[in-house]
Amino acid sequence: MIDRLSRIEDSLGELEPGYRRQYLKQDIKQTILFGLTWLALNLLFIFTDSLLYGSGPLWKTALQLRLTLFLSTLVGLLFLSRVKHPPVYDWLTLLMICSAYVQVFALNHLQPLSQYAGLDYLIVLGIYLLVPIRLRFRLISSFAFSLANIAIYSIYFFNQSTPLSLSQLIVIISSYLLTNGLGVWSSSQIYSHRRQQYESQTRAMELRKDLIQNALFDQLTGVANRRHFFQVAEEEFGRFTRYNRTFSLLMLDLDHFKAVNDQFGHPVGDKVLKELADTILRNKRDSDLFGRLGGEEFALLLPETNLSGATEIAVRLRRACHTLGVPGHMAIRVTVSIGVTQVRSEDSSFDDVLSRVDETLYRAKNNGRDRVEVA
Repeated sequence: MIDRLSRIEDSLGELEPGYRRQYLKQDIKQTILFGLTWLALNLLFIFTDSLLYGSGPLWKTALQLRLTLFLSTLVGLLFLSRVKHPPVYDWLTLLMICSAYVQVFALNHLQPLSQYAGLDYLIVLGIYLLVPIRLRFRLISSFAFSLANIAIYSIYFFNQSTPLSLSQLIVIISSYLLTNGLGVWSSSQIYSHRRQQYESQTRAMELRKDLIQNALFDQLTGVANRRHFFQVAEEEFGRFTRYNRTFSLLMLDLDHFKAVNDQFGHPVGDKVLKELADTILRNKRDSDLFGRLGGEEFALLLPETNLSGATEIAVRLRRACHTLGVPGHMAIRVTVSIGVTQVRSEDSSFDDVLSRVDETLYRAKNNGRDRVEVA
């Protein structure tokens, strides 16, 4: 039954952990505020206890219970303020709620038909609405508290130890059931709305990331697409002209790629391109930008790198491609030709650098492939 009722609150599935983490601080603050309000009321009730019980044994017992409730709740709130994980928050808050319910139950039944019994409904409703732990935790603790009170009032009625009529007992039972039902429904509506908002925001952010991914990165290989690569390269050229910050450019081309497509088909050719991209990404520096210019042609932008350093990187990448393997087609041997150049003072735009490295790559292809040529 508890599980069925707890399903009323919308489940976020795989988004649930992120939702709980995002709202954890807010939930802790809300719970602490509710706890502090409850502590303030209990201090006020010490005065009303003296009016109800005088200064006799019952007042002393009530005072001890309220001080115990005050101190235990205060300690719990202090620990709660340091919680960093949602499950810890749930279990610690559940422990505090159960402790408070036990002590409230004891206070209510110091005398049969306590004057405070009517406040139980507000406490139960407050926990449902203002303590955002998992719904099943609120259900378990509040139902247990309600059933315990229903049981004790039933004992009063059947033992005839108090002037409790059948109609009064029915009202008490109905009130507890109605309070729990209202609490479950209203709190599930409140927190389900918050969950739906989080889900909508998360899905919108994921869609935005997908749009950015599609706008900046090549769909097949996951590296920078032509537009994004040239945009960053133009910015790098601007840094060179303003601050004389050098950079180098590598252009890579798969050798005999058309033959791979013709012999094995385009799906296998796509796998070769993916494996090549993964190999370069694993072996490049974090500061370098790797992009696909089109077909089997790629480029690597090397900021703060002179021609000598760029040549060393190109040689290392060419060798790394010798170990490249295509799953299911290990007979395919992949080699690359690479052209290397460094930006020069006479270059008027990035197009000059691009033209020079393109000519260098063409020379590498003509000189036998699987080689590095420098300009």
